[in-house]
Amino acid sequence: LYSQFIFESFHFFAFFSFQGNRLQSYTSLGFILCIVKVILITLLHITYSVSLEEYDEMVFMYSLTKTSQAYAVPTESIDIDLFLKSHSSYNKYTTSQKNLNATVLAYVTPVKWLSEIRTVNPDVKIVPRFSFGPWEDRDYAATLKDLPKTDKCIRNVISILKKYNLDGAVIEIWAQFSGVELQSLIDFIVRLSDNLHSNGKLFVLVIPPPVYYEPGPNSPLSWVEECINRLVPKNSLNQAKLRKQILVGLNFYGIDYLPKKLIGEPIKGNDVIEIFEKYQPNFKWDKKWAEHSFSYKDKKSQDHLAFYPTLMSIAQRLQTILSRGTGVSIWEIGQGLNSFYSLF
Repeated sequence: LYSQFIFESFHFFAFFSFQGNRLQSYTSLGFILCIVKVILITLLHITYSVSLEEYDEMVFMYSLTKTSQAYAVPTESIDIDLFLKSHSSYNKYTTSQKNLNATVLAYVTPVKWLSEIRTVNPDVKIVPRFSFGPWEDRDYAATLKDLPKTDKCIRNVISILKKYNLDGAVIEIWAQFSGVELQSLIDFIVRLSDNLHSNGKLFVLVIPPPVYYEPGPNSPLSWVEECINRLVPKNSLNQAKLRKQILVGLNFYGIDYLPKKLIGEPIKGNDVIEIFEKYQPNFKWDKKWAEHSFSYKDKKSQDHLAFYPTLMSIAQRLQTILSRGTGVSIWEIGQGLNSFYSLF
C-alpha cells in the first residue's frame, strides 16, 4: 500500500514539473518529496506503534510458555476491555501444531465440513456421537435381552461408520439406561467395543459424573480430581495405562442463574459477550473452585450470578489433567470462545 502511494505521489508531482521552469520545478519537486517522505515515515511509525500495542495485548492474553509439565497462563484478574477486544482472536502461529500432550475429543455441531477438516489435517479422527436418549424402558428391554437384536444394533453402528468413512463412535447410553439389569448393559457395551476395535474403529463411552447440572460452579477443580480418582484410584494396578483411556469432560458452556429463584440457564460464549457489552460486569476469581464468575442486574432488575470458563480456569484444569495422565473431552467447540484454542 505504501509503495503504491509513493509511486502515485511521484507521478502526480512529476506531471506538474514539466509545466514551467525546469530547474524551479525540480527544486519544488524535491522539497515536496521530502515533505511527503516525512509524512509517510510518520504515518508508518504511528501504524507500527499501534501494531506493537495490539501485539503486546495478544502476547499478554494468549502467549503460552511451555514448561516441563504445565503452561504459563494469564492472571486471575481479567481486563474487561481487553477481553472484549480479543475474545474472538487466537494465536494463528499455534493452530497448526498441538500444544497439549494428551488425547483431545472435541464435540462440534454441525458437521457439514468434515472433508475440509480432513484436508487441513488428515490425522484428525472423526468419531460421531450415537445417543440412545430417545429410547424408553421397553426399547432397552427388547434390544439388550435379545441377542439377535443386539447384534443387529452393533452391525448398524459399524455400517454407518464404514459408509461415511468415519474413525469410530462415541456412545452415549449409560445416563439414559433403564428397564433392564445393569449386566445386560455392560455385556452390550463390551460386545460393541470388541466389534468396533476388530473393525479398526475407535470406541468412546460417555459416563455421567457423580453430580450433574447443580447451580453454582460448573466444574470445581477438586470435583474434577474426584471424578478421575473414582474411575481409576491413585496407586491402583495399571494406573497409567487405565487413566490414559479417560477423557475428562471440559465445559465450554457456562451457567447463568438467579440466586433468589435457584434456577439456572446454560450460556454460551456469544451470550457472555453480549452480557459484558450490555451490563459491563467484572470477572471474579474464586480460588476454592478455580473458576471465574460474574454478577449483574438485568433490565428487569433481577440479580444474576454466572459462571463461565476462561483461559485461567481452563488452563488450571488442563494442568490437572496432564498431571493425572488423562485426556480431555470438550463440550463443545461452538459454545466456547476462539481465544480458548490457544491452550490446545
